[in-house]
Amino acid sequence: MFNENANCPCCNAMTKHFSGLPDRPFTTALSGNINELPLNLNRKATRHEILRREFEMNTTFLLMAKYDGLPIIPAQQVCEDFFPHLTLPKFLRKVSEGQIPLQLVRIENSQKSARGVHIQDLAAYIDDRRKAAHREYKQMYG
Repeated sequence: MFNENANCPCCNAMTKHFSGLPDRPFTTALSGNINELPLNLNRKATRHEILRREFEMNTTFLLMAKYDGLPIIPAQQVCEDFFPHLTLPKFLRKVSEGQIPLQLVRIENSQKSARGVHIQDLAAYIDDRRKAAHREYKQMYG
């Protein structure tokens, strides 16, 4: 199932490639969930790609566990948990100005309605911050 000594197409690192089963879905070693990889049947999915996709999903799952499965997390809670250095009005101002790339969701069209952040948007923001930190680290330390 694995091809030795192959370069991963996403990171060009030496890795073992998973040949996949194009005629049926397969199960990954980490989660046991059935995935629909490879998405492009003409190309083999690498183990690295499978792990990367599962890692990105893990952030969402961790947030779901933290917030008891709430799909929309109140802005006050996001501010307290991830931006403790900001007050709520300053956090809301930075989001509305685009300094913090999060989307605020209003349950109703009213200006007084509660605002929150969708759990997938917050997970994507956290993953993007991690990628930026990783890039910065690689530039500084090779």
